[in-house]
Amino acid sequence: MVVWHNEMTMVLKSRPTRYDRRRALLLLTLIGELAAASVLLRPPLLTADSDKSIARSVPVTTATTAAPSSLVLSDGRTVYFLGLGGTRTQALVTRVAAQIPSAVDHVVAFWRADWQRDIIIVASGSDEQFVN
Repeated sequence: MVVWHNEMTMVLKSRPTRYDRRRALLLLTLIGELAAASVLLRPPLLTADSDKSIARSVPVTTATTAAPSSLVLSDGRTVYFLGLGGTRTQALVTRVAAQIPSAVDHVVAFWRADWQRDIIIVASGSDEQFVN
């Protein structure tokens, strides 16, 4: 612990304890984890060229499904469904649409009503589309 004698000098009164060392180590570990998380979770930088390559790599097919394209909820939020084709997309979008009202109720219970008014759900038509 540091004790100040006057404005210009300080005296070390006692050595750091084991608790102080653990606390400093914990602080350094936390700072390291935060730095690593900020690097790993940072979204990739997109340029005009990368946007074009992404658009070319994901073939978009029109969905010929009877699944809903949008759904207006009781609180005024709108859910937009985008099915990218595929054999199982219609069933998936229909199943998700049936669960949306209760899912929104759970989110509102946790976050309150202060979140996005428009919800977009995209159902990929293939594993390739999902990965890209």
